[in-house]
Amino acid sequence: MKLAAGTIFANDFEILGVLGEGSTGRVYDARRINEGDEVALKVLQPQFLGDEQIRGRFRREAKVLSRITGPYVCPLLAWGETIPTDDRDPPALWMAMTKIDGLALDQLIDREGQLAMTRACDIAIDVLKGLETVHAAGIIHRDLKPANIMLAERAIVVDFGLAKIVTGEDHQGTALTKGNMLFGTPEYMSPEQARGDDLDATCDVYAMGIILYQMLTAHTPFEGESSLALLTAHMVAAPPPVRSRRADIPEALADLVHRAIEKDRTRRFPTASAFRMSLEEVKQLLPNEDLEPETARSGDSVPSGDRTSEKGRTQPSLPSMAPEGSTTAAEIPEARRKAEAAEARAKAPIRAPSPKKPPRAISWIVVIALAAALGSGAAYFEKRVYLPRALGK
Repeated sequence: MKLAAGTIFANDFEILGVLGEGSTGRVYDARRINEGDEVALKVLQPQFLGDEQIRGRFRREAKVLSRITGPYVCPLLAWGETIPTDDRDPPALWMAMTKIDGLALDQLIDREGQLAMTRACDIAIDVLKGLETVHAAGIIHRDLKPANIMLAERAIVVDFGLAKIVTGEDHQGTALTKGNMLFGTPEYMSPEQARGDDLDATCDVYAMGIILYQMLTAHTPFEGESSLALLTAHMVAAPPPVRSRRADIPEALADLVHRAIEKDRTRRFPTASAFRMSLEEVKQLLPNEDLEPETARSGDSVPSGDRTSEKGRTQPSLPSMAPEGSTTAAEIPEARRKAEAAEARAKAPIRAPSPKKPPRAISWIVVIALAAALGSGAAYFEKRVYLPRALGK
């Protein structure tokens, strides 16, 4: 049952419209009556209230979000279950979250294709900061993908419906598989996740590596025709080199991407923090020509600074993803650039020396004159041995 605009829900929310809809729930644009602020109100579809697994996932998401606070994660404001006052109002599970006016990363990639390297790095750094917060709370996301990353003043991680609590009293010891099912999005699932193994935070590192690969190339490494083909590829196939799809990517950045998506989790970055710090270092060395004007780096390309949604609501364009106070490639000291150029020259392949040219004719005139002076024997030796060699006979 879809809630109509103007409906008062749970005695605290006025429904304004629909923001989105998934397979098991709807997200409404709502206003908190007492506080007056707009929120994103996620409501489980009534037909799934009898499904214990789906109800459990919904409650788990609320429990997970209640443990997380930080600027790079969408915060939970409240959650609960409504009790019907009459037969016309069915029970409902719901959670209210901060509303994010922005663009999902998958929409940005669909619209723009390959992102500038500095922009892709800025977004990835924000997401990794969000993962640091999540992992510090003893939680792994398990479904990190561009659709679950919102771009506003910064990149924000959303949708913890498949998140797993791995530490503390709420530790969930169940495996990812249940009833021969796998949960996640095949394009971004780590090999161990595809196998149904126990997971740790490195599965989120792997997913972030896939996302960074996609931001840089507009493609995920594996694009099979079926979920089974994708899962198999993650487990056994080597990903195409990121530079084979975009040649201007520096080797340092390419190496970082491929380390993040190593099939052996022990060879990946051990933490989101280690991944972020390495990415921040590489970002400082990106070429100057990759830098963009501030207006071009916003989440929306409309020059006026505003965009109108399908509903006609004006939403602010997205500011730069660059963290305040960050150093850009243009600010690298001149000495450092010269040192890098010298290092590049030192690494250049050494060319074999050109073969020496044959001696000039004048040299042989001197030799002949000398032979004539030494006598006929020397002249004969010169004629039969040296001259034929010089003439190539």
